[in-house]
Amino acid sequence: MTNIVSLRGHEIRPPGEPYPEVIELAQDLLQRAQAGEIKGLFTVLTYQDDSYTHRSAGILANGTLGACARLKSWMIGQLDKE
Repeated sequence: MTNIVSLRGHEIRPPGEPYPEVIELAQDLLQRAQAGEIKGLFTVLTYQDDSYTHRSAGILANGTLGACARLKSWMIGQLDKE
């Protein structure tokens, strides 16, 4: 099978094929939540059809908004690199 990449160079997998790095992150977050290390979570999800959604759970503190602003800046920087 030929490797397909996006215009930004990301590997595009066939529908239904998992992304190992996403699984690794999800498992790490699950372990930390089960250990009581995480009290709140906000996430943005990108689906196979390029649709997006967000979800949250637990306690979202005032610092969450600042963390989102820092994340936005970091993401823009990552896109500029590509």
